[in-house]
Amino acid sequence: MTLTYTEAVQWYYSFARFDPHPPRTQEPYKLARMEQILARLDNPHTKFPAVHIAGTKGKGSTAALLESMFRTGGYRTGLYTSPHLHSFRERVRINNAPIPKDDLIACTKKLCALATEFPNATYFEWVTALAFLYFAECNIEMAIVEVGLGGRLDSTNVLTPRVSVITPISYDHTDVLGSTLLKIAREKAGIIKPNVPVVIAPQELPILGEVQRKANKLHARIINVEKDWRWQLVETTPERQTVRIRFFKNARWQTFTLPLVGPHQRINLTTALATMDVLHGRNWRISLGSLQQGVAAVDWPGRFEILAYLQAESDTPDPHAPQGYLVADGAHNAASAAQVVRTLDEVFPGATVHFIFAASTDKDIAGMLQAIAPRAASLTLTQAQSRRAASLDTLVCLAAPYARETRTAPNIAEAIDLTLEHIAPGDMVCVTGSLFIVAEARAHFFDIPNDG
Repeated sequence: MTLTYTEAVQWYYSFARFDPHPPRTQEPYKLARMEQILARLDNPHTKFPAVHIAGTKGKGSTAALLESMFRTGGYRTGLYTSPHLHSFRERVRINNAPIPKDDLIACTKKLCALATEFPNATYFEWVTALAFLYFAECNIEMAIVEVGLGGRLDSTNVLTPRVSVITPISYDHTDVLGSTLLKIAREKAGIIKPNVPVVIAPQELPILGEVQRKANKLHARIINVEKDWRWQLVETTPERQTVRIRFFKNARWQTFTLPLVGPHQRINLTTALATMDVLHGRNWRISLGSLQQGVAAVDWPGRFEILAYLQAESDTPDPHAPQGYLVADGAHNAASAAQVVRTLDEVFPGATVHFIFAASTDKDIAGMLQAIAPRAASLTLTQAQSRRAASLDTLVCLAAPYARETRTAPNIAEAIDLTLEHIAPGDMVCVTGSLFIVAEARAHFFDIPNDG
């Protein structure tokens, strides 16, 4: 069978459902079919140890931190995350390197041979099968696996990991997971396995109780990050923060340099370190120095990332004017948008901020706009080049109750140009609302091609 890289990627996309308003059903998401697919591949998911991560916020950052610490500690790692920014290959990584095109083609040929047996399999099931097959073939020593949607019925939930992780839970994917936080929490807690430790990031009390009930029922040891760990900000710059962290059983504070800024990233780091502590007790030995080096080296683009250093246009530029920045953050629900505002206030206190906003139709657009509007000196609405992108008319309508000043632009390049026309020295520009628009902003500034 002859297959090009483009054809291989398009094969996966042929199983995707692009309806922005899917029916309220979980019928497509059944673990039995995923187990059957993997059985035909000789059960690759049983051939490597894994950390399994569910939650609404912070899954990707926590996964990236864990991968970096394991790799720096000398382990051969696999990392499975979603979505990607610029290349389909970003989703499946070995030692943080995206799967090579030739390897993706070879694995895809094996999956194509099974397609007629599983005509109703989903996009995410096939991509998950790709990841697990490739991890097994590469003989990785630790896989860091991020849940795609929910937890209980997610394709990745065929794993029996060494430890499960639940990052902060908030509203998202309510059409599938449920309309209340407790329903969403039950779905996320579905990754907890009998007798497998579970690390729980700080949660609202009702959510924490729901997750703990599931863990107790399955005799899974609970590591409550908020109860058992302490973290403090030492200092922050626009590029990185210095954090002190202490496990309550150890009186010594340890210092970490984290190149991801914001209060939420301190929680993600502490959650990742709590996970490493559990694994340390299970003979995954990594020195403190390697942990610190791994944290300092983590790279997770699109999360309050500086894309440009700004200089306002002026006939008489002031060399003493404060530095302006253009940052991008892929926040795509109301809670994450609020975190963007908190990060702006912490890293750039008092700065004038101009927002560029785009979102997908299936997200809580009004909730995000309500979160950022009080901090916005201006708001430019635009669209990503995505089938799921909300129209400008929709965004204008939803922004009207919250925004003081609104502009529109048909694409990210024009949105950036339009916004920069209105900034003063020292002003900030923040692109947010969707990872799709963040990817396009990164491509605009860094000339990154779309690789599927």
